[in-house]
Amino acid sequence: MFVFLKKIHYINIVRVIVFFLLTMLFIEAASSGGCIYTIALTQSESPFYFKDVIWMIRKVKYCECGCGQEARPGNRFINGHSQKGKPSWSKGKKQKEESEKRRKPFVEKYCECGCETLLQHANEGQTFIHGHNRKGKKGAAYWSGKSRSTETNRKVSETLKRKYVSGEIIHPFLGKKHLEKSIEKMKKSHKGQIAWNKDLTKETDDRVRRVSTVLIEGHASGRIKTHPTNKWSNTSIEIAIENELKKVSLKYEKQKHIKGVGFVDFFLPGFDLIIECDGDYWHNLEGRQERDVKRDFGSEFLHQYKTVRFWEHEINESPEKCMRKISKLIKKQGGKI
Repeated sequence: MFVFLKKIHYINIVRVIVFFLLTMLFIEAASSGGCIYTIALTQSESPFYFKDVIWMIRKVKYCECGCGQEARPGNRFINGHSQKGKPSWSKGKKQKEESEKRRKPFVEKYCECGCETLLQHANEGQTFIHGHNRKGKKGAAYWSGKSRSTETNRKVSETLKRKYVSGEIIHPFLGKKHLEKSIEKMKKSHKGQIAWNKDLTKETDDRVRRVSTVLIEGHASGRIKTHPTNKWSNTSIEIAIENELKKVSLKYEKQKHIKGVGFVDFFLPGFDLIIECDGDYWHNLEGRQERDVKRDFGSEFLHQYKTVRFWEHEINESPEKCMRKISKLIKKQGGKI
């Protein structure tokens, strides 16, 4: 019995000490200007004594802007609240008169390289868009007074041919049009000039013969392609196939450029199908059919596009028969017409 009472006596002493410490902490919190201390106690299941008395003291401080949110330890404000309610430093201030005098009026002026782009800083002496002052001068400046060897010219020519045929290089003006102002300038500059090949034929002049040979070989190899927006690029067999496509209301893209392949006559985007109309003369030239096979393989390998080709005599005999062949290919792919 005495041992039990002694144990209770010790418990009461511990409780008195704990409550005294709690009271002192709360008094300090009340006098610390809004700071609060949180204390966590761990009590055992026994009602007679604390198994462990553990307190974790954490000083809580609120943002001084008055928003009521808790600030990080050591900070007076939450991020961005230090300037809350304060006017902007530039409010009510005016630009200095000297700066206003230095500002020059806007001047409407265009780039002198001929690209007809409006200059944004012409009032400050700008004459070119950035990089346009060297346009077309780099190669000329380097090769001025020099000549390339025949072997170098051959390598450059082969590289350019390969890139144009594969579609890696596309003419920068492809699909664009000259402005009316540029057209008028060109008309005036060419007015009164006589064409260099006037009254000349390939039988009488060597230059005309060379140009004719280059054009024939270029068209045969596919290196030279008629501009897709040119009205003369529509051959009779292309018009016949186009009419058949319109009859069945098939969506198509004409003279579509496909990367790594080149221009194709018709492309059906809904069915990944390419339609080519081959002239009997051009596509029977030496090396042309091998090139067509490579194009068809490239379109299927690179883009998974199927290619169907029709000869000129097939289209002239029966364009409806060609359309039936196209319909069969579409149905094989699960499409409907």
